[in-house]
Amino acid sequence: MMNKPAIAIDFDGVLHARPKAERGALEVTGEAVPGAMMFLHHCSTAFDVVIFSARFSDEVDYGEAVEAVKEWLIIEFSKYNVVLAGRNKP
Repeated sequence: MMNKPAIAIDFDGVLHARPKAERGALEVTGEAVPGAMMFLHHCSTAFDVVIFSARFSDEVDYGEAVEAVKEWLIIEFSKYNVVLAGRNKP
């Protein structure tokens, strides 16, 4: 799966501007951070992009949180390599 060097990018606050009204790990409604789409696109040309988030914790359904982030990424960026779900940074 990963043929290029990997780059790890945090989700909330880097790619996703999480609104204060957004509650819980399964709600992903915010806009993309300005410039994030272009940044992600440029990164994906040279790196396998790994997206991580503190949303993926033991307190929520792991699979559902990953799917919520994936769905948002598909809509906002229409391209991504992989979403890494785990409690620790890669």
